[in-house]
Amino acid sequence: MSKISVVGISNNGCLSLSASAMNLVAKAQVLFASERLLAFFGEELACRKICFKSPLAITIQEIIEYSYEHNVCVLASGDPLFYGIGHSLLKSVGSEQLCFHPAPSAFQWAFAKIGVSWEDAVCLSFHGKELLGVVAKLHHGHINKAVILTDEKNSPQVLGRHLDRYGERNIWDLYVAEDLCGKDERIRKLTTEEVADELFSVHSLNLLILIRKRQQQQASKSDSDYFKRKKEMITKKEVRAIALALLELTPDAVCWDIGSGSGSVAISMGKLAYRGSIYAIEKDAEACANILENMITHKCDHLNLICGEAPTNLYFKAWPCPDAIFIGGSGGHLEEIIKDAWARLCLGGRLVITAVVLENIFAIKKQLEHLSNKVEMLTVNISNAHSFGRGTHTRMEAQHPVTIFKITKEEAEKERGGNDERG
Repeated sequence: MSKISVVGISNNGCLSLSASAMNLVAKAQVLFASERLLAFFGEELACRKICFKSPLAITIQEIIEYSYEHNVCVLASGDPLFYGIGHSLLKSVGSEQLCFHPAPSAFQWAFAKIGVSWEDAVCLSFHGKELLGVVAKLHHGHINKAVILTDEKNSPQVLGRHLDRYGERNIWDLYVAEDLCGKDERIRKLTTEEVADELFSVHSLNLLILIRKRQQQQASKSDSDYFKRKKEMITKKEVRAIALALLELTPDAVCWDIGSGSGSVAISMGKLAYRGSIYAIEKDAEACANILENMITHKCDHLNLICGEAPTNLYFKAWPCPDAIFIGGSGGHLEEIIKDAWARLCLGGRLVITAVVLENIFAIKKQLEHLSNKVEMLTVNISNAHSFGRGTHTRMEAQHPVTIFKITKEEAEKERGGNDERG
């Protein structure tokens, strides 16, 4: 098997290639590239030219097969190892059989064109992916500078509308870079409103740069001001803080909130797992409408909400296996919900349940002890200060005690029921 050359090229074609890179292309017996990149080379290049196929796995296999008897070169846009074909080749062939010659990536060119350093920039690609989570990453990840790779579905216009919907207006300087190094190159500094406009048009080869203009100041607010909710359908912030600590969330965690109420726990999960995915289910329609509003207020666009009843809802059954599950309401199906949740929980995952009613507490304790040898159980008694007597005196008023349970799915307990792989 001959070593495969992987050469990066910019939009200005052969002019972007160094002498050594051009030499590799010239020596190739078989040249693989996208239709756009192959068009840079005419009949003077006598080798066999093969266009990338979909899915990419077909092309990877062809590259490997040709490399046994031919000198193969693969052309890639910019840096092949930066959101390029290089990653797939490394997985299939291994670094020993590959020789990389990168060109500047589109991201590098974009920052160079606007004259801004980018060592502190975060690169986000939504090419072929869902747009969910971009605001959460930007806001809760405390990102001040980002470059975003778009596609036909997740266009700059769609992204602008999404940012506008989640209150990101007047927060970012937004640059749209089009056909970088190509004949139609254009870079525009715009607002989110301008990008979101239905008349806004953009070249098919584009990316966005977002540079934060100002930090959003979050005033200190009580839950009653900060979470729209129906009556008392909210996990109090003190209990919420303890539950979140027990869930031990990482930024990439997949989390479930069953019986979401106001969405306060699901949204708090989302602030910690800002690169992850949050799934919440709530059967009350009015509460679901409140959750949707709270998602926008708290900039949690990676929260997937189902208005339905666990555990029978089909969408609920299709959720990916989680790293952490919180159960705050059961609608009378507590035993079934715990059974299903435990079965789907990933190995090493945490299940946290809160309860107030004694009958539920006893039932939860009995069921969890059947699932795990290590059941953590604590009761939280919280009193808050309240003024009385025209504000001249203060007394402590107690909330209802809340019991919190936690179990972790350990290796030895896997056989008791559960799936330790993502769905």
